[in-house]
Amino acid sequence: MSATTDSDQFQGTVDTPDGRGLHLRRWGAENNESAIIVVHGLGEHSGCYDELGMFFVGRNITTYAYDQHGHGKSPGVRGHAPSLDRLIDDVQHVCQHIANVAQHSDIVLLGHSMGAHIALRLLLDAERPRIARAIVTNPMILPKNPPTKAQSFAASLTAKIIPRVRVSSDIEPTQLTQDTEMLAQLSADTLMHEKLSIGIGGELMSSGHSIVEDADKLNSQLLFLIGGDDDICDAETSRAFCESEGDYCTTQTFAGLRHSLHMEQDRDKVFHAIHNWLE
Repeated sequence: MSATTDSDQFQGTVDTPDGRGLHLRRWGAENNESAIIVVHGLGEHSGCYDELGMFFVGRNITTYAYDQHGHGKSPGVRGHAPSLDRLIDDVQHVCQHIANVAQHSDIVLLGHSMGAHIALRLLLDAERPRIARAIVTNPMILPKNPPTKAQSFAASLTAKIIPRVRVSSDIEPTQLTQDTEMLAQLSADTLMHEKLSIGIGGELMSSGHSIVEDADKLNSQLLFLIGGDDDICDAETSRAFCESEGDYCTTQTFAGLRHSLHMEQDRDKVFHAIHNWLE
């Protein structure tokens, strides 16, 4: 793994079995007891989690975030991947890599939006290594006004015909955060994008229904954080998941906050909620 370091911050590349390589950032020391591994949302990149990472540096918790395939400084067509399983494989590989090279005894997965969808798929797959604790923020299980299971199946068939065609995710920046300074930063950030391929989009729709159906298979402690004013994700789907999964899920709703909790005006409340749960 190649790397550049600066005090509490690190950037490098995690080699993947297929030779692609994924860009990785680290905030904090490799020998802290606890570590968080972030799986970012659609169009984001690891740098979007700088404030979260620095918050936990001061609390002796290390944070890692990597650029997903087709995002940030990682390779791939923007907003596209060979398959959803490839993205899930990448989460597993990054977690295993960090477990091998660092000295953390407690590793917690944190997924946001599409990244939370991918994290939930990993947690619900009994054939993959178990992760004891995880956090999801406004998980994109299904979008607002979601398609039916039959409609999602039809979309997945279309996706197999024209998988690489990309469309705009059609999300307004003000749906993400009310913080005007953060909105200006997002506008100037050349690593951000709003593309989603039909292939991955179709798989996400079908996968979302599977996540709700398989909720009772969860055997990891899960912190489920929701923005009260999030109008991107389907609230009923999230509620159905939390009600079905059993005794493992702790939910908390932040009134007045929108989709990207880590970028919102009151994001410190979110950071403290995560820290309190970890402790």
